[in-house]
Amino acid sequence: MIHNPYEFSSHWFKGNIHVHGIEARDGSTEGFDCSHGELAERIYAASVQSPFKFDFVCISIHAYASGVGLFGRAPDNDQIVGISGREIQNDRMHDGFYGDGYFRGEDAKYLHVLTIGEHDGISICCHPLFFECAKPSPGGKWRNIKKALLEPCDRLKELNVRGIEVYNGLTLMEDEEHGGSYRERFGEACWDEMLQAGHRYFGFAGNDEFFRPSAVYDAFRPLGYIMVSAETKSRAALLEAIKMGRFYSSTGVALADCPLRLERDGASVSVTVSAAERVAWSAYVHERRGGRWVLSRYGASDVQEWTFAPHGDWKYIRFQAQNLVDPLRRAWLQPIYSETYQNSN
Repeated sequence: MIHNPYEFSSHWFKGNIHVHGIEARDGSTEGFDCSHGELAERIYAASVQSPFKFDFVCISIHAYASGVGLFGRAPDNDQIVGISGREIQNDRMHDGFYGDGYFRGEDAKYLHVLTIGEHDGISICCHPLFFECAKPSPGGKWRNIKKALLEPCDRLKELNVRGIEVYNGLTLMEDEEHGGSYRERFGEACWDEMLQAGHRYFGFAGNDEFFRPSAVYDAFRPLGYIMVSAETKSRAALLEAIKMGRFYSSTGVALADCPLRLERDGASVSVTVSAAERVAWSAYVHERRGGRWVLSRYGASDVQEWTFAPHGDWKYIRFQAQNLVDPLRRAWLQPIYSETYQNSN
């Protein structure tokens, strides 16, 4: 059966999943100027003064090969839930070749993996286009990172990567400074390539924020976040909902409380998606055409609700909404998969 992750939507909570506090090298922590407790307080103070008041935040340590056991400590306060995180970076280079990074293989040189939750969390590939668009680096193109994900070393297999960052605020900021191409595509194409390869990846929006004394929230526009449907605002409930795909990602577009509905009529299925405002809806469908599988786009503009019925054989559909005035403001629902997809992967 086709699974709708939003079928039992309950309470919605806003979260910031990619924030850094301390850098970990050789098993120690160093680098930034505030403790995680101070960082959590600063995040809350900044968010309540903006339209982006968060219910939870994941604070990560930058971990290198010898510091992968360390996680950021994100204590709760009365208003915001803290989730511990870690971003493993692969940047050890020696004499022009890739050396002792945590993930093995030349293609993994610029692979960064963010884990949300220390013991029972979920790992995702973060900023897949950063070293191609914002900070061009030899061997840093998406095709290299994709190959590392498709042919994972043992350490990468252990992390069981299940998602990808579709939007990264830092990539957008640095890309704009250098006149790059990230703003036209974000990480949507990377997500589709992994889905077409048979990986059930969730799509995330984050910012890669470093809370230095500058007015970071004024710089990150649009801010990326996820909206999670969970029974309660507790660390355990939020993590479980994220791992089940009961969330959507956004840079400013709000969806309806019930953002996606499925209806069946025999072998046919129709999908209704709903936003809290009039938007331009797009459906990306991996479908069979002329004997081969292709990715097709269908759309409807200036509508709040849209019903779409796929025809023929298809493997997955993912929906996204775009603001009618500002194309940088979008929302991404998690994919739904057909029986064809389930039988072929």
